[in-house]
Amino acid sequence: MILNIYFGVFNLIPIPPLDGFHIISALFIKKAGQVVAALYRYGFIILFILLLTGAFSFIMKAALNGVLSVYISIFSPFLQ
Repeated sequence: MILNIYFGVFNLIPIPPLDGFHIISALFIKKAGQVVAALYRYGFIILFILLLTGAFSFIMKAALNGVLSVYISIFSPFLQ
């Protein structure tokens, strides 16, 4: 279950090869067309740098803790 939540949070990061970027770009494509084009070009490099520097794990830990706390607060009455 935690692994599926991790993959869901990972996929929603707004970096071009991931689905989160497609959601953000669909909302703002008319206002920031040149920025979107540049991010498509360098998206894999940005993702790779985040993975190498450890910033990615910091982002994922914070997001995963938030999602898990919401999940636990919703489903804790059913788990007892």
